[in-house]
Amino acid sequence: MSTYMSLDCDGFAAALADYLEGDAPVAVREAVESHAAICADCRQLLEDIDVIRHDAAALPALAPSRDLWSGIADRIDAKVVPIGSRERTIVSTRRTWARPAIAAAALVIFTAGITHVITRASLSKSAPGTQASTQVATIPQPLDSARLTISLYHSE
Repeated sequence: MSTYMSLDCDGFAAALADYLEGDAPVAVREAVESHAAICADCRQLLEDIDVIRHDAAALPALAPSRDLWSGIADRIDAKVVPIGSRERTIVSTRRTWARPAIAAAALVIFTAGITHVITRASLSKSAPGTQASTQVATIPQPLDSARLTISLYHSE
C-alpha cells in the first residue's frame, strides 16, 4: 500500500535530488513522477536531466597523460629541513614621543573647554552693574597637609 503525496513545483524541486540519486522513499518517488506527469515545466526538467545523464554515461573514461602520483608522493615523504634558527630582535621604529604628545594636546583642549564653559557660565550669572564678590573656600587634601584655596566668583 502506498501513501499518496501531492507535490507542487517547489516540493518537486526539493525532492528531485533524492529522486535522481535513488535515495527517495517510494511515496516521494511516486509523488515526483505524478507531478511530472501533470506539470509541463517539471516534466521538461526531468526529461532534460535524463538526457544529460544518458549523454554523460556515454562519454569515454578519461585517463591522465602521465602518472602524477610518484611526484606527489615524493613531496609528501620529503624530509623537513629546518630553516636557521637565529634569534631576532624586534626594533620598534615608531616614534616614542607621539602618544604622550597627543595625550597632552587632548588634555590641554579638554581643560581649555572646561575653563571656557565655567567662565562663560559665571560671567552670564553676574549682571552688569553688580559687583562680583569673592568667596574663599578651603579644601583639605587627604594625602598632603597643605590646603588648597580656591576663589570662586559669583554674584550675590
